[in-house]
Amino acid sequence: MGIDNPEKESNTMSRREFLKHSAFTALAFSKIPDILRNLESSTPTDYNPEIEFYENSEDQMIAYTAIKAATEDFSGHPYSWETDNHHCSGYVAQYFMHLGFEIGLVTTPVSEYSPSFGDPMPNATTVKQVPYLRMLSQQLGEDLETEIELKELLSNSEIWNNLPPGTVIYLPERIGHHGYDTFTHVAIFMGRNKAEEPLFAEFSVYMKNGPQYGHGFEQFTRMYKGQNIEPYNPSNGPLKVFLFDAVKASKRMRNNYTGEIKKSNLQELDRHQPY
Repeated sequence: MGIDNPEKESNTMSRREFLKHSAFTALAFSKIPDILRNLESSTPTDYNPEIEFYENSEDQMIAYTAIKAATEDFSGHPYSWETDNHHCSGYVAQYFMHLGFEIGLVTTPVSEYSPSFGDPMPNATTVKQVPYLRMLSQQLGEDLETEIELKELLSNSEIWNNLPPGTVIYLPERIGHHGYDTFTHVAIFMGRNKAEEPLFAEFSVYMKNGPQYGHGFEQFTRMYKGQNIEPYNPSNGPLKVFLFDAVKASKRMRNNYTGEIKKSNLQELDRHQPY
């Protein structure tokens, strides 16, 4: 599980406050060692292989190049909640930067955060990035975003056959450091390999040398192993995964964006266009 930086905000519970107010404190504590053991045992110290993809489309190559560039930016740095956004949402923000987006620190509390078209992509956290991307899809096309039930993501292998490469995937938990039934981790769907297996890139706990890519489905979903995936509050409905087509959004930003975007980021996007 790549828990992104919880930030010290008035509406974001610290882990201590969260456990203090949780009716399931003992249960939550009892599960944490199991979760961490799953992560530690399934996370190699160095990965990032060269990959041959099932399809070598333009979007596939753009996504792969941006993923590798973002991974290189954090190479050699361990996962941390405290240091320079070296966590899951910081890594994904860097991926967006290499697709031509401006990223930046957003200090507004989550409860007050209302992004506008032209604002930078938040460099953290999941619960700020999702509202930003929802706003972006309203401006650039609602086909950029999709929501599916967590249960379907975990059980339906056909999902990956039609998902665009480079899609970012925000994963929820029933009890997490941002509260109940909300997003705690984000990863990138890289595409499918020659065996038509889905591959993922992420920055997670126990990654001591930076983010990794080329993970398979079992490692990508290891945070749910043996865990309850029913919502904490049934009135919220089933836990849902948020997916966003980052490459398509990048192309539309170039064609339709009416505000200012840093020239360096546009040059970065041009650099990732395949020849």
